[in-house]
Amino acid sequence: MQEKFYAKLRKGQFYLLPSGVLIKILSIRRERNILVVRKYDSFENDTIPFDIAPRMLDPLFNISDAAKIVNKKPDTLRKYERQGHIPRVKQFALNEGGTYKLRLYSRHDILDLVEALERRRPPGRPGKTNMPGKLNRQDIRKRVSRKFDKFQSNLI
Repeated sequence: MQEKFYAKLRKGQFYLLPSGVLIKILSIRRERNILVVRKYDSFENDTIPFDIAPRMLDPLFNISDAAKIVNKKPDTLRKYERQGHIPRVKQFALNEGGTYKLRLYSRHDILDLVEALERRRPPGRPGKTNMPGKLNRQDIRKRVSRKFDKFQSNLI
């Protein structure tokens, strides 16, 4: 059971603390049972106990990872965002001046993204095969959860 927790926490991955602070895992020190993280509110390194980290950290994904989960290309997501077809995602500043920003998607953002993509009419003339169907949020959540788990297992 504990192996599964090790698989979910990855070095170099971005996470969101319950307080809303962006962090990045710099190293996992299993012998000391701590995670060394970079906090992007104070731009300082800190440690988090490894035992509670899997339960309190919410994983964030960059645009290429989110695009893989929803089977789109990153440029397509950027284009749809500019055109207003999908909701804008929060950008986090990764330097003190705020000049280097990164789009990071949470699980909820990806659910909203899938819902918006499902609502969007497919290209071409409407037919029986490309008509947008009724949305069932539970089905979408299950589908995204399966894709998310498959994506996570490929990273191990």
